[in-house]
Order: sequence, then structure tokens, then C-alpha cells
Amino acid sequence: MGGRGDDDHVVSLLRRTARAVLTARNFSSSTTHEIPTLYSFLQPSIFALNRPTISQQQQQQPPPQIQSSSNNNNNSLLSSDQITSLESTLHSSLAAHNTDEAWKSFKILTSNSTFPSKHLSNSLITHLSALKDIHNLKRAFATVVFLLEKSPQSVSFEAIGALLEAIKSANTAAPAFALIKSMFKNRFFPPFSLWGDVLIEISRKSGSFAEFLGVFSDNCRIALDEKLGFMKPNLAACNAALEGCCCYLESVSDADRVVETMSILGVRPNELSFGFLAYLYALKGLEEKIDELGRLMDGLGEETYAKVVKGFLQDGSIKDLAKVITESQKLESSLIETNNSVGFGIVNACVNLGLLDKAHSILDEMKAEGSFVGLGVYVSILKAYCKEFRTAEAANLVMEISASGLHLDSGSYDSLIEASMSNQDFQSAFSLFRDMREARTPDLQVSYLTIMTGLTENNRPELMAAFLDEVVEDPRIKVRKRLSNDTGIVLNFDHNLVDAFLYALVKGGYFDAVMQVMQKSQDMKIFVDKWRYKQAFMETHKKLKIAKLRRRSLRKMEAVIAFKNWAGLNAGS
Repeated sequence: MGGRGDDDHVVSLLRRTARAVLTARNFSSSTTHEIPTLYSFLQPSIFALNRPTISQQQQQQPPPQIQSSSNNNNNSLLSSDQITSLESTLHSSLAAHNTDEAWKSFKILTSNSTFPSKHLSNSLITHLSALKDIHNLKRAFATVVFLLEKSPQSVSFEAIGALLEAIKSANTAAPAFALIKSMFKNRFFPPFSLWGDVLIEISRKSGSFAEFLGVFSDNCRIALDEKLGFMKPNLAACNAALEGCCCYLESVSDADRVVETMSILGVRPNELSFGFLAYLYALKGLEEKIDELGRLMDGLGEETYAKVVKGFLQDGSIKDLAKVITESQKLESSLIETNNSVGFGIVNACVNLGLLDKAHSILDEMKAEGSFVGLGVYVSILKAYCKEFRTAEAANLVMEISASGLHLDSGSYDSLIEASMSNQDFQSAFSLFRDMREARTPDLQVSYLTIMTGLTENNRPELMAAFLDEVVEDPRIKVRKRLSNDTGIVLNFDHNLVDAFLYALVKGGYFDAVMQVMQKSQDMKIFVDKWRYKQAFMETHKKLKIAKLRRRSLRKMEAVIAFKNWAGLNAGS
């Protein structure tokens, strides 16, 4: 948990990011997304967005309409027997799935100011909605709107739900909004849970957030004015309204009204709510709003990032998060510590939330957009890879970092190499150390000792010999004695490392390498205990015959003889 300083840093960076974003792009006051109008819905094609020409109108059949007696010149009323007969026909037609006959009976009844029973009316609506074709969906829609106008008490909540689901399946938004507005106009108030989530889905799919915002506002007003608790929108609906304000309309005033409405209704914002607001405020360069948001979130450094990340990722907004990082990097000083960058804060929050794959998706998105990727974005992912021992992926990522012209510090390399050795991923450790040398990192000693110790503990003398051969001439790597300020000459850990290295080489039978290390040790005046290695040879190679070695490998035979002579063993045996 960071302190107040961390929180101030986060807010400061968001402010600066906001100013940059504001000056970097032009904004329109609103960006309404056009949707098919109700007129086009009632045309033969639901996707006909343009009004038809006169010639086209003459070729088209008129849209389905239901007329009341006030519009019917021949307004003679039906007798009770006729009404009973028509209702019976309507019922039997629905049972037999004779849709056209059912529709005909319903039109005759309503054209003569007669309404079928509630059960029959809603059965017709449900039947028409379930047919999944545009023609009958128009009939269902016209039926509900007509009944809401003339006899709202005859419409059931279940029929409304069935119609909305059919509209959603038809992938059209206009009739859904028209239906909700008709309900409100005629004081037909179903629970928000009946239609809210469906309308959110329709809005998101069609991008109709401006229209949703209007319906949302009307619904909240009715819920408050009429004191109807069941019409109170849920948090998902409030967040959908905020999403529309912040990400589509980019309207601060609308977003503020939604937040105020949430407060009045007692709907507490969550991480997604804060994420949308943070995005909008940064987009518009509103420093005071960013400060206010920080207080609302009641978080210090890490908590602030975590809440913003949760908000964005809950809606899958990887691109928006990547955009925030990209803009912040343009503002940050090149001298900023990696762990204090916005990129690190956001990606680290993803990692801490258990969303490492999402963190990598942010990285991929930034690269796909051609954005510069700061070191802070990489470091948190690398640390997570170390923690999960995904060392091969870490090594590949380091190569990517180096290729981009960035360089890790010694501590990062040391941690990665230590993780690789612990995971017995020796090739990744070697690759990282090679990259470390090529990056001209001044301090190689810690990682060098880590690799040598790990190879010793895992009894890999062949790798130790190859590794030593590669790095032994590097002036930054020396196995040497060190002067003590108070007791003269003493041997430090370097001596122990040489001892362990030689012991592993002798046990493994790599006598050529043994003699090379021995020669280096003598040149550097490092004490070597012959007795220890003599014992190691006797324990492991007591039955080794020089004559057999002569037939298989002359070089190995010469190395064994040289070792036995040095150790005081009988070289002829």
C-alpha cells in the first residue's frame, strides 16, 4: 500500500495525461450514433434507413396498422355473439398456429372498439414474438403499442418481456426504445428488471447509448416522482449510462448527471463506474475532476490503479487502458523511476489482480498501435513471470526489450537469472546473462555467481565448463582473492565457488576442464586443496583404467594422467 505521496503522484500523472490527450485530439460535443428509426422498422425491410421514393412507396404494401373506431367510418359495433365467435376463432387459430387467421380476428375486434380478453391478447403478442420473422414482429410491436394506448391494463409484463427478447434477436434498436417510451407515456410501469438488462444489451450491440441515456433519465425521474422502488435502475444500468456518457458521447455534463442520479437513488458506484469517469476526465483534461475522483475512490497509489483497471477491464476496454499508458509516457520524464510510471502502475495492478494475460494484452495492443512501450510496462510482467517461473517467456521478453533499445538494470537481470536457475531453466539463464553482457551492464558478479552455484548444486559440470569458457575473460567477472582491512589476506565466497566448481568437475570426470580451472586458480594464487579432489577421484573413478582411455580418447587420457600426477596418484594405474 502506497502513502499519500503515491496517490498524489498518480493524480498528478493523470492530470498531465489529461492535458496531453486534450491537446492531441479534436472533440465534438457529442457523438450520437444513428440507429434505425421506428419508421424504417415498420417498412418491409428493417434495415432500410432511407425513406423510400414515391415509386418505391407505390410498390410497397402499407405497414401493419390497427385502427380504432374513431378512425373507422363504418363503426358499427359487434354483437355479443359476434364477439364470442371472433374470440373463439382467435383462440383456436392460435392453438393451430394459424397466424394470419388469428391476426385477422384480432383486427376485426379492435377495429370495432372491442378488446379480446387479457389472456388472448397476450397470447397473440407472445405467439407473434416467437415466430422470429420481421413481418410478425411488426405485428407484435403494433399490437402492444396499440393496447398500451387504448387498454394498458390488458398488457402483461410477460408479453412485454417476450417482445423485447424478439426485438433483441432481430438486432434492431428503434422499436425497443419506442416501446419503452410508449410504456412511460401511458403510465405502464413494469419493474426495471423486466426490461433494463435487455435494453442495455440492445444499446451496447447497436451503439445506441444516446437513446439509452434518454430512457434511463426518464425511468429514474419516474422512479423518484412516483416513489416506485421496483423501477430503480441497478448498478449495471447506471454503468451503461456512464459508459455512454464517457466513452461514446464524451459528455462531462451528462456523466455528472448520471453520478448525481446514482447518489439520489442510493446506487453505489463500483470500479467500472470509476474507470469510465477516469477515462473521460483524463480525456477532457479536467484536473479538478481527477482530484475529486481520487477522493471519491478513497484510494492510495496501488488501490487507485487497481480500481481504474478493474473498471476498464470489466468492459474489456484493453484499447482504452493502452491509450492511457501511451499518453502518460509522452509526459513522463526519462529520469522517472520505472516503478513510479503510470505504465508500471496499470500493468502491475493487472498482475496483482491475477490478470497477467490481460497485462500482456495491453502490451500487445500498444505494439499493434505502433506506440512506444516504456520500460515500466515490461518490468511488472517480467516480475510476474519470475514469480510464476515462466522463465522462457521472460527471456524472450528481455530480448524484445533489448531490441527496442531499452535496458534493464542489474537487479532485474539478477532476479530473472535467479528464477531461471531455480527453475533449472539453464538455457534461459545463459541467454539472459548473454543479454546482460551485451547491454554493457557494469555489475555481472551476482548473476555470475548465481549461475555457477546453481550448476554446481545441480551437478552440471559440462555446462559449468562451457559457461566458464565463455565468460572467464570478461573483465567484469573475476574469481579473485580480496584484501581484508583488518586481518590481512582472507578468501571470500569466490574461493568456495572455485572449490565447489572443481569438486563437481572431478566427480563428473571432466578432467580437461579441471586442469584449466586449476591453472587459473594457480595464476590467481587461490589455494586449492589437493586432498579433497584426490578423495573425490577415488570415490568416483577408482576403477578407471588408463589403458581403456587410450583406446577411446587420447585427449581425455592425457587429462586424467595430468590430474593424477597433480593429485599425487599413481598415473600408471
